[in-house]
Amino acid sequence: MFIDCGSHDGCSIRKFKDTIDKESQYELYSFEPNPYFKKYYENPEDKQTHYNKAVWIYDGQVDFYVAGMTGGSTLEVTKNKHNTKKFKQVKYNHHYPRENRIEKEKVDCVDLSGWIKNNFKKDDHIILKMDIEGAEYKVLEKLFNDNAIKYVNEIFVELHNARCGRTEADDSLLLKKINEEGIKYDTSWDALHKPYCVYWRDNFFPINHEN
Repeated sequence: MFIDCGSHDGCSIRKFKDTIDKESQYELYSFEPNPYFKKYYENPEDKQTHYNKAVWIYDGQVDFYVAGMTGGSTLEVTKNKHNTKKFKQVKYNHHYPRENRIEKEKVDCVDLSGWIKNNFKKDDHIILKMDIEGAEYKVLEKLFNDNAIKYVNEIFVELHNARCGRTEADDSLLLKKINEEGIKYDTSWDALHKPYCVYWRDNFFPINHEN
C-alpha cells in the first residue's frame, strides 16, 4: 500500500508508480483537502482511491487555511502565520488565491491512525508519504500513541519545523522514534517538479515552492 497524505495534484503517486511501483503491485490511496486540486482527481490512476479530505487526529471537520495552489495549505495555525507573512512579500500571480489572501475553510478530516488500523493488517506492506505542512507532528504522535505506527514499513515525510513552531531537535527526536520502530524513513522525497507535477508543468514559469 502507498498512502499519500497531502497529495497536491497527484504528483507523488505518479512518481511512486514511475520509480518504485513499475509493475503496479501497490494499492494507492491519496488524501488532499485543497479544493483547488479537486479537478486533478477526476480520473485517478489505476488502483488509486482518492479522498478529498485532510489527514488529522480525529474524524470530522477541521479549519483548513487554503494557500491557493502553492502547496503550502495547512491545518496548523502557526504554519498559516508563516504563509500569511510570505504572501505579503510576493507579487500577485495565478498560483496564489485572490489578492494573495489565505482562505479559511472547513474541510472533512480523517483520523489517519484509526483509518489505517480499520483498513489494513500489520502484515500489509505500507509506505506512508506525508507532506501535510506542519500537521505531521501531531498526526505521527497519534500514530505512535495508538500503535498504528506498527502497521507502517516506510515513511516519506517532509518536516516543517521552524515554519510551524518546531525545532530541528524536535525533528531529531521524531526521526529517532521512527528509527527505533525499525521503520525506514526518507525526508527528501519530492515530486513537485517535472515530469510528475502536472500543475507546475502546465504553468511553465518558475516559482519558489518552498512553502
